[in-house]
Amino acid sequence: MKTASWLLCGSILLIGTPAFAESTREFAPHAAYTACFTPGDDCEGLIVELIGQARRTIHMQAYSFTDRAIAAALVDARARGRKVVVLLDKSQRRERYSVAAKLTAAGVTVLFDDQPAIAHNKTIIIDPGSDHPALETGSFNFTYSAERRNAENALIIRDDPGLVASYERYFQARMAVSEPWRGGEVYRR
Repeated sequence: MKTASWLLCGSILLIGTPAFAESTREFAPHAAYTACFTPGDDCEGLIVELIGQARRTIHMQAYSFTDRAIAAALVDARARGRKVVVLLDKSQRRERYSVAAKLTAAGVTVLFDDQPAIAHNKTIIIDPGSDHPALETGSFNFTYSAERRNAENALIIRDDPGLVASYERYFQARMAVSEPWRGGEVYRR
């Protein structure tokens, strides 16, 4: 796997809706990150590995989610007793290859974020509130094409509880206005 890992230094400006925007702040002292880029790197494998490391909770937001390997990692995590919640854009109700039905059948909580025009988030929050949380974010859609056809990026940040807490607050707010999966669509492939 060709990925780059660095110790985080400096500052980051978090931009979001006014209720969630934060001023510039320092990364946690021992935070580290791994950057991954397609084509070329194995971002899918890196994300599957991250999901496999979850000890308690996985919170995911996805605009498009058709990647079977990432879905299988979430199903496996649920089978190992992890709490897994996935918020999807409303378009995934109609997406031919959406993994929503497969995830629901495996006991994963699947909700649709219907309120904005597009729920374009692409994040995975691992073990928020723990001593060693992690966050995956970037342009990487959780799709076959993101790994094999597109130019995408994924960034995994470890051990920055403050940053992860920011994403978790946003996740909780989006989850509060999302609608549960009611079924009907069939997982194909």
